[in-house]
Amino acid sequence: MKFKPFLFNSITLMTTLFAFIASDALSQTDNTPDTTVVIVNDIPITETDVALEIKRILFQAKAMRQPIDESMMGSMRDKVIDSLINRELLYQRSKAKGITTDAEEIDNSIDQIKQKLEAGQSFESLLAEMGITIETMRTQVGQANAIQKLIEVVVYPKAMVSEKESRIFFENNPQYFQKPEEVKASHILIQVAPDAGDEEKLASRKKIEEVQIKIEAGDDFAELARQYSEGPSNVNGGDLGYFDRKKMVKPFSDAAFALKPGEVSDIVETRFGFHLIKVYDKKAKSAYVFEDIKDRLREILRQQKIQDETVRYLEELRKTADVKRITQ
Repeated sequence: MKFKPFLFNSITLMTTLFAFIASDALSQTDNTPDTTVVIVNDIPITETDVALEIKRILFQAKAMRQPIDESMMGSMRDKVIDSLINRELLYQRSKAKGITTDAEEIDNSIDQIKQKLEAGQSFESLLAEMGITIETMRTQVGQANAIQKLIEVVVYPKAMVSEKESRIFFENNPQYFQKPEEVKASHILIQVAPDAGDEEKLASRKKIEEVQIKIEAGDDFAELARQYSEGPSNVNGGDLGYFDRKKMVKPFSDAAFALKPGEVSDIVETRFGFHLIKVYDKKAKSAYVFEDIKDRLREILRQQKIQDETVRYLEELRKTADVKRITQ
């Protein structure tokens, strides 16, 4: 289902707990006096807060293999400051309403963060790379939980969506409900690190070529994927299920959609490494049926309302807030 992406208008909400681990870490990073950037109702936001939040964003982008272009850094700073102001306003209001978070809730949230770590990455290494201590993380996760509770109390009741609303939206916006062409495919991946040198790339290329020879000799693709693939789908014989063109990176999608069912691609290079792709089935473009997607659509529209209502709520908070930007 095609649909407009939801932008939080510089509000970093609580769906990603990492968003709250970068603030209040001055004592961990520098013993010299810090420079205040903005004061929100007598609470300062410092250059260190801004720098650490930018570092968090860059860290997360790198982890997702979606590095941020340097040309965007200038505008990023202003958006980060705005986001930190919004965050502080929401946290202050949560305290004013007597909303708290206990140790068990914080433990559960940190466990969720640990579960999202990549294979081989330790929680301690994450803290070290972010430049914070576990105490700072616990404080910030507690703040994140308090803000989430505030949103649930003041915003969620205003964000209800009926089935009638969902149907009206569905009927009035058919352009969003076109099911794109899909393929069902498996792949074998030999990984190449983003900073790999020519020699390492050559070694990885040789590995995938050896697998390619086995495929051409008639060996089973799924068994080869289980044995040689370095991607997470290897346990399933490389099975990626059905996907559309936008689901995968362009070189991968271009190769997969050019194949007929039963065919295997030549070696395909992406930012992840070298792939061999086998297509098993194709589905033509079609339209969604309301009954099949009504629950999902209703939730999407509810999330959009939550976003819109949160923006409005912040606008109201800002009207009465004392926000002073410090000019250097």
